[in-house]
Amino acid sequence: MKKSLFILLVMLVAACGGGSDAVKVAQTAMHAFERQDAAALNRLTCQPETNPDPFRIKHSFENLKYEAKNGQGNAVDVVVSGKMRLEMEGQTQLSDFSFTMKMQKQNGNWCINRIESF
Repeated sequence: MKKSLFILLVMLVAACGGGSDAVKVAQTAMHAFERQDAAALNRLTCQPETNPDPFRIKHSFENLKYEAKNGQGNAVDVVVSGKMRLEMEGQTQLSDFSFTMKMQKQNGNWCINRIESF
């Protein structure tokens, strides 16, 4: 199920107008993903999808932590970690997760360029 969630996140943010703080953009993206708000998440990507609707798995997050690393001018990595609960076809799984949102500044605002290391 972790792989399924990773694929969903990558589909949503595979490409990068976000905001002035990379960590806040990452936090907003995770909240939008948890609410299954594809339109809000799409606004945070550098190259939005025209018709995003990837939510087939119920999911929720606990104890989310965000850490900015490797900042270099117009690029920064935000490591997101915590616990995720996935529900699919009557099965539930709670597990730890960690991945890196590769953030990029575009037109003065941070946006999600890609996700790595799930």
